[in-house]
Amino acid sequence: MAEEQKKKPTAKKRRTAARPAAKPAPGKSRSRKKGSPAEAQAAVDTVTPTFDLSDSQWYLNRELTWLEFNRRVLHEAEDSRTPLLERVKFMAIVSANLDEFFMKRIGGLKQQVRAGLLERTVDGRTPQEQIEECNAVVRTLEREQREILTGLLAELREHGIAILSYAEVTPEEEAA
Repeated sequence: MAEEQKKKPTAKKRRTAARPAAKPAPGKSRSRKKGSPAEAQAAVDTVTPTFDLSDSQWYLNRELTWLEFNRRVLHEAEDSRTPLLERVKFMAIVSANLDEFFMKRIGGLKQQVRAGLLERTVDGRTPQEQIEECNAVVRTLEREQREILTGLLAELREHGIAILSYAEVTPEEEAA
């Protein structure tokens, strides 16, 4: 048993020694370039970009990204590969999400505007600017939603499913 233990390490040594050295990538060498620390720092500065983390271009707006998520949900409602009733459900989710968005998020921004807050968020927008940009995105989402809903309602009718108004359901005598 002691002999086996002695043989195993020597076998590993032989395998390690028998491996060919890894070749450097083309255009690279293994030798280190010698130079002053200033030259080394200059080389790093030219390769590594510096980022100003206080610059608003590096940040996303919380409300606008939430609306983009909702746009992706809306696209699920548009996707003909998704079963029809699931597409209708996605439409309902978008509607519910937009209702909540206006109650909570836009409502909170409006409170900030009324309180006179003019401070910009990390993404560089004031509360009023956020409201205006969100309203523009929501108008686009609602237009897309109406177009998709028209197609969904037509597909539902082809399958014998109709959404009727109260007047369409109620006989004329009862409606009067």
